[in-house]
Amino acid sequence: MDSLRNIPGGVVVATVIGVIDAVIVWGVATLFDVSIQVPDGPGSQTLTNLTIPPIIFIVAAPSIAAGILLWLLQRFIPNRALRVFQVVAIFFLVLSFGLPFRLDQRLEGQLSLVAMHILVGAVIIATMTWVATKPVEASEAGDEESRAID
Repeated sequence: MDSLRNIPGGVVVATVIGVIDAVIVWGVATLFDVSIQVPDGPGSQTLTNLTIPPIIFIVAAPSIAAGILLWLLQRFIPNRALRVFQVVAIFFLVLSFGLPFRLDQRLEGQLSLVAMHILVGAVIIATMTWVATKPVEASEAGDEESRAID
């Protein structure tokens, strides 16, 4: 599993688990005849019922964005990258809660979308934290110690 503890591997893990979580919420909502509606596209006022293919894209986009953000932070502020990433990610997760309530649909659909946001956001934040806290291997630790001595 350590081979997945890099940013691209973390993005894949976050996307797969996030899609599974979102599809479970969508499936339970569908089972109870709850219609989850989302805009046809960015900026569109027309709502359409959510289906599985858009779920994949909707989960993959923030997973990729989180991976890019973490990569950039690790390059430019390596000592604080994880903490800054977590703060920014939680900020955007909280900010995303308002979006479902701005849609003109029933409360059940809005709450289902909020549940998806919470689950997917938690998966992305946890997975990227897991990636960023990869333990240093013995050979790397020796290299770091020798660099510190020099």
